[in-house]
Amino acid sequence: MGIKNKMRSFIIFTLSIITGCTTLPPSTPHYPDDQSLVGQCSKAYALITTSIAKANVSDAEAHPIDGYNYLRSNRFLASLNDKLVDENSISAWLDKLILLDQQAKTIEIKNLPSASRRSLEINIANNLKDDWSIEKIINDCPSQLKKHDLSKSEYLNNIILNANVPAEYSFFKRSIGLYPLTSIPVYFGYQQWIKQNIFTFKNPEKTINSIDNPVVYTPDSLLTLSASDIAVIIKQSRDTVFGIPLFNQTQYEQLARHFAPNFLIDESNDTDKIGHPVWSSTDMPSLDTTRAVSFVRLEYTWFKESILPQLVYTIWFPERPKQSNWDILGGVLDGIMWRVTIANDGTPLIADSIHPCGCYHLFFPSNDIIKNTDSLKQGTLSEGIETPQILPEYSTADRLTLFIASKTHYLSSLSIEEKINDGWKKRSYELIVNNKTPDMSLRSMPLVSGDFKSLYDTEGIVRGTERAERWLLWPMGIKSPGAMRQWGKHATAFVGRRHFDDPFLLDQAFIRKSK
Repeated sequence: MGIKNKMRSFIIFTLSIITGCTTLPPSTPHYPDDQSLVGQCSKAYALITTSIAKANVSDAEAHPIDGYNYLRSNRFLASLNDKLVDENSISAWLDKLILLDQQAKTIEIKNLPSASRRSLEINIANNLKDDWSIEKIINDCPSQLKKHDLSKSEYLNNIILNANVPAEYSFFKRSIGLYPLTSIPVYFGYQQWIKQNIFTFKNPEKTINSIDNPVVYTPDSLLTLSASDIAVIIKQSRDTVFGIPLFNQTQYEQLARHFAPNFLIDESNDTDKIGHPVWSSTDMPSLDTTRAVSFVRLEYTWFKESILPQLVYTIWFPERPKQSNWDILGGVLDGIMWRVTIANDGTPLIADSIHPCGCYHLFFPSNDIIKNTDSLKQGTLSEGIETPQILPEYSTADRLTLFIASKTHYLSSLSIEEKINDGWKKRSYELIVNNKTPDMSLRSMPLVSGDFKSLYDTEGIVRGTERAERWLLWPMGIKSPGAMRQWGKHATAFVGRRHFDDPFLLDQAFIRKSK
């Protein structure tokens, strides 16, 4: 029996003693269908969930727990299963699942068309107590439903088992697409891309000096902290249950500004300008390049039995322009996602990068980190952990600079601020940091009609950004390869399996150098 199964058995045994209940977990919870508070809350959530589904405004970022309309999970929270050893840790874990759902529900309610929201409000008034509102239900009911489910060990076990997030790979597509055969040319195509593009990292100064139209985007609000200051913030912010660094808004903004990179872009035309996604008058995704921004989100990863914070910076371009009629990679919207994993000593441990499609995953370990070759050995073809450049060492007076190529928007090299040519054009970009609800301004964007709509559809895809490559790469099992997608939906390897938000990815792929 594995460790996780043993832990789950322990939890069920412990709670069974408390509740006296030893029945098998049902597929869905059985809340009372009466006028009790739990019964009314269950009915209220059913009304809200049905309304959201009918309006087709479900938010795909977090994974809904089947049968428990007040809970959602993600890969990091699912990784805490082994830490659920007592009532205190279980309760704290459920609170985090509740928070994810509250964030999503708030977005979904905001994105309801006006008519759908009015209909929902009427249904609530007709079916529930007179003073109940949508906001009251989302804020007050979770604690009641949680209390009910904690009293039933079979319900809790069901939640734990269903908290695991499904992979972004379709076994069915891989099966009918003859994946063992079709993955071979895709793998060698990937190797060819590596040969044609990674060489730019070998000589950063030469690469950067070859830029034709250099424009440097710098954060509009700079801040520098010492490594010791950052270490103190991380240590003091850790919760006492799981050891997760839970930054307040001030700490979050301080760290976001400190680690925010410069973006050095070869800006040959308007498609190389960064901006804020908006809905056009035809309800198609577009980009407002008059507002240069980087969206920042806080995430977490495991590394050598410690939970480390990660800052993810995302910039968007209007499009990746097609270079010919046969270009299968071009299309509306493009971008760069840059992630920094912060060590307990306050220094950057590892950085990595993808495009919002999940493509072109590159890793940049610090000097004392190397690839774990043992964990990377696989018997079948799979995309490797590409480390084209060591993360440059820089002091608190320096700022990391990312060079981004024109048109393709490939990340092509890393340097530090002191090597920037003073003659280059300089622009500032705004950091959008929302500690309450990550990517709120993307998950609920205003329409011309006055309503709101997420940039992402109910499956986490940005409709209208589909690439022609999907017709060739669908046998790899990824939904709409090349399309821009939401956090939690980034499969980053066509051959093999890898998720950008896998909390064990870095822990498995890298180790510290022996001293």
